Amino acid sequence: MPPAASTDASPPSSLPTLLLCALIGSVWGISNPFVRRGAIAVEEKKRRRPPSQGGLFPDLRLLLTTPAFLLPQLLNQGGGVAFNALLASGRAPLSVAGPAVNAATLAANALADVLLGERYRLSLLVPGVALVTAGLVLCST
Repeated sequence: MPPAASTDASPPSSLPTLLLCALIGSVWGISNPFVRRGAIAVEEKKRRRPPSQGGLFPDLRLLLTTPAFLLPQLLNQGGGVAFNALLASGRAPLSVAGPAVNAATLAANALADVLLGERYRLSLLVPGVALVTAGLVLCST
């Protein structure tokens, strides 16, 4: 006879779970500006080649051979795998993990963009991030 399963499950909004959500959101948020920059690099390469070299497979080859696009895209997809693993593990319901990861993504993306020299109106960005974070805290308590 198998041992009885433990019914002691950690609460869905436990600190380690929220920290994992923040980590996943940070990976997504930080990789987003680099994916965008890599896509711009790919478009530049496409403009420089003759039109006869276009098509699905040449475009795919171009994406796979442009590290400025491929590496951040792989990191971003790794975040997606981690998010799905978190949901599948049952440690966090979608109603908690979704907003938590999205809030962390927003904050990390904004921070990465600012550090990379993108122009933002900080007078709108900072209160926006603060309101999203406050909403997350309200929803997870």
